[in-house]
Amino acid sequence: AQLGEAASIAEANGKKGGFFLGEKPSIVDCMFAPFLERMAASLPYYKGLLIRNNPKWRHVNAWFDAMEAREEYKGIQSDYYTHCHDLPPQIGNCFSHDEAKQYAAQIDGSDGSWRLPLKTGIEPWSMEDAAARRQAAERVIHN
Repeated sequence: AQLGEAASIAEANGKKGGFFLGEKPSIVDCMFAPFLERMAASLPYYKGLLIRNNPKWRHVNAWFDAMEAREEYKGIQSDYYTHCHDLPPQIGNCFSHDEAKQYAAQIDGSDGSWRLPLKTGIEPWSMEDAAARRQAAERVIHN
């Protein structure tokens, strides 16, 4: 309800730019980034509620698009699997709804989505295929 209320306020104020305070990132964006990242990953995983690419929250989508366009953010952005699996040790047991099973299977890879070649799933890709392959090879070599 509060996310919808915030979107309504942004609509009424004619918000410009993808960031919270306009066209440039601010400390507000930095403060909300970990919370919105965690919500985008864990709500589908446990509750079956999609935040990303949900037309109800187009300003949230615009915020993610704006943040992911910045190299500084891409360098620290976490992945859905990590967010979903670091919650239970931090806050205790997380209970899943039946509607979440398909998303949990995608995030965990148990639906086969982790087999090569990888396919686009619930988690957005932040780079082109060739760049992703180079990054994966580099990390394997340095590992």
